[in-house]
Amino acid sequence: MSQTVPKVSVIVPNYNHARFLGRRFRSIKEQTHRDYEVIVLDDASTDGSVDIIRDFAKQQPARIILNERNTGSPFKQWNRGVSEAKGEYIWIAESDDWAEPRLLEQCVKLLDSNRRIGVAYCQSMEVDETERPLGTAESWTDTRWPGRWRNDFVNAGRSECAQYLVLGNTIANASAVVFRRDVYLRAGGAAEDMRLCGDWLTWAKMLLDSDVAFKASLLNFFRKHEQSVRDTISAHRDSEEEYRVKAFLARHVPISEEVRRKAAQGAWEKWQGAVGSPGAVPGWHWLFQTVRSARALGGPGAGQMLRRYVRCRLRWTALGRGYRAAKRRVVHAGPAKSGHKR
Repeated sequence: MSQTVPKVSVIVPNYNHARFLGRRFRSIKEQTHRDYEVIVLDDASTDGSVDIIRDFAKQQPARIILNERNTGSPFKQWNRGVSEAKGEYIWIAESDDWAEPRLLEQCVKLLDSNRRIGVAYCQSMEVDETERPLGTAESWTDTRWPGRWRNDFVNAGRSECAQYLVLGNTIANASAVVFRRDVYLRAGGAAEDMRLCGDWLTWAKMLLDSDVAFKASLLNFFRKHEQSVRDTISAHRDSEEEYRVKAFLARHVPISEEVRRKAAQGAWEKWQGAVGSPGAVPGWHWLFQTVRSARALGGPGAGQMLRRYVRCRLRWTALGRGYRAAKRRVVHAGPAKSGHKR
C-alpha cells in the first residue's frame, strides 16, 4: 500500500454486519491493485462488529471511525468517509458485499484512461445470505434494453441520465462503483435525507458533470438479506424518493417525450402500490412531496393523486375503519318504522 497519497480510498461503512465482514475484508486484501488506503466506519453496531474491525486493522493498516450513536443514514457515512479520504478515487465497499480481486484494477484503468470519466463500474451478481447466486443486474436491464450491459461501454454522462438513469437506477450497487472524489464533492455529495435512492441521485448528479464507463466483467457480489436497507424501509418512502430522483433528472437534462412518459408511468405505478398497501398509508407531507415531483416529471395531476390517496386513507386508516363500521350499523338497523320514535 502507498506510503504517500493513495490512488484509491476504500471506504467500508458498516452497521451490524459482523457475520459478513470477514468476507468483505478478505476481498479488499486480495485486490490486485494495491495503491489504496482503507477507512472503516462503524455506525454504532451492537453485534460485535467493532472487534472484527479492530482485528482487521491489526493485519492491514486501516483508519477506524466509530460513531457513538447511530446516524440512521448510510449516506451520512458515505459523506463522512469521503471527507476523510485522501485518494483520487473512491470505492465504497459496502460491508455486506464482496468483490473479485480485479475489481479495483479494472475500474481504475477505466478512470485513468479518460479524465472525463467520473464514474466507473462493473457487472454485479445478487446473492442471498448463504452466497447463493440470485441473478445479475442483467435480469432487470435486459427487460428494457436487451444486451446493452453485456458489453463494455463509455457514455457521456448527460446522455446516460436522459436515456437510462431517468427510468431506473441502472448503477444498482455502490460496491460495484469506483468514482472520482473531486466529481463527488462538486456534485455536493450524497443526499443525507434519503434512505433508499441516495445512491441513484448521487450518480445522477455526478453524471451531469462527468462521463460513465462500464466493465461487463462480473466482479462484484451484493448480498440481499433481511437487514438490507431496502428490505427494512416502507414502500411509500421508496416511491417518494424515486419520484424525487426522476423529477431532478427531468429538470436538469432534456429527455424525450417517450422516455418522460415511461419514467412517469413507472413512478406512478410504484406510488399507487405504496399508497394502496394495507395499513401503510403515509402522512400528508408525503403526498405533497410526491405531487411536486410528479408535476416536474409530467405525471398524473394533483387531483388524481389526491383522490387516490383519500380513498386509500378511508380504506386502511382508523378513520376509514370507523366510517365502515358506522355504515354497517346503519345498514343492519334498517329503515325506521312509520310512527316509531327512535
